[in-house]
Amino acid sequence: MALNIREVGFDNAHIITMLKDIKDITAIPPNIRKTIWDAELSMKAIANDEPTMNKLIQFSSIMKELANYSIAANAIFNSDIAKNIVLNSDIAMAGMASSSVAMNIIASSPTLMTDVVNSYAAINAMTTIEAFNALKNSSITDPIQTLITNINNGNMQLGNDAVGDSTHIGLNGLLVLLATNNGSAVTPGNNTDEYSSNTLAQKLDSAFGSLEIVSAQVTNATVTMVDINPNQIVFAVKESVGNYDANGPNSMQSTTASGHIIYAAQNAPLGTYYPNDVVPPLQLSGSITLTASLYGHLHGYYLSYTPS
Repeated sequence: MALNIREVGFDNAHIITMLKDIKDITAIPPNIRKTIWDAELSMKAIANDEPTMNKLIQFSSIMKELANYSIAANAIFNSDIAKNIVLNSDIAMAGMASSSVAMNIIASSPTLMTDVVNSYAAINAMTTIEAFNALKNSSITDPIQTLITNINNGNMQLGNDAVGDSTHIGLNGLLVLLATNNGSAVTPGNNTDEYSSNTLAQKLDSAFGSLEIVSAQVTNATVTMVDINPNQIVFAVKESVGNYDANGPNSMQSTTASGHIIYAAQNAPLGTYYPNDVVPPLQLSGSITLTASLYGHLHGYYLSYTPS
């Protein structure tokens, strides 16, 4: 028999019973929900009750509510039971990623950042402007470097689209995570030499090549490949030199960092070049230009996402 909400007192046992018993949690009056989400002891009890948490994550609007209460979000992230349920739920993580409250909690915790980069659902949820703003200002980069390593060695799989799924990382969430601390975890080069395999840029190229934006062909000139808009994340993936007499040099350069992202020296072999120089391929402002030599011509390729 369903409980009458008006008759339920606010002791933790009754609250948990109510949440389990009621069919539609959104039917609980907003003022009662607010009282529960904003009560530390109640939220600790809820977060440590697995059936209740499994019920809550079925409602996207409820997860967004919880994410916006610091007491509720902290209770969830401080409970191994609740945290594991939420991190592996697309609905729950979408709610968390939509909240600056929840994202600031995540972005300030090395443990939570590590948890996020080990969960496909969590990574793929990191597409929001709230996630971008929190992560961009976070100083916690070790988990991002670990994520890059796991991508390069195949422990985390990239998908072939922007969204991703339960077994693959989508492009958009990945780019937002790579923007952590203004992209400092994405280091210059990403190669031991110009042709090395198993690098992040090459992994991105292989997984998301169909999403790449290709510049116009450049011959004996310098052109702007992309002017980076506010909140836009750009990853310069590669340049392709395609002339029979590439007297070089050919290069891709960041106007903000004032240096080469990719550099193919004079008389370098024709072919594809990945990031191999002094400027990181992930850029958040300025422009990226292409310069082709007298006889060389090239295309520049980049991946991009603008969270909103």
